[in-house]
Amino acid sequence: MSLLARIAKAADRLTHSWTTRIAINTLFLHRYGTMTQLKIDPAAKSIDLELELLGETSPIHVHIQRYTFEKLPPGNAMLVVSGITVSRPWMHELAKNLLESKPHAISAGLAGYLSMVL
Repeated sequence: MSLLARIAKAADRLTHSWTTRIAINTLFLHRYGTMTQLKIDPAAKSIDLELELLGETSPIHVHIQRYTFEKLPPGNAMLVVSGITVSRPWMHELAKNLLESKPHAISAGLAGYLSMVL
């Protein structure tokens, strides 16, 4: 692992994934709400997050029991998540149907960053 990758992982853990949360909020969630908490555990390969979505009266909790992240040529990556639980029953079913155990392509720009924090 390069020095830059080690620094990125340490900074991500020390700031409770602050930079990753800001990036996700800015790039993907700004129209729907905000991710208020994000905990990535690279050793257990698990993710916990909390969302405050527009129109919802209380936060939504999401737990990903396991993820796999595989870098692909020419710099892209593949992300597969399993064991998803969501605090809203309908969102839980939606996540299981759309995300559970399905490969998701990650673009080269995002893959480079994620390879340092996952």
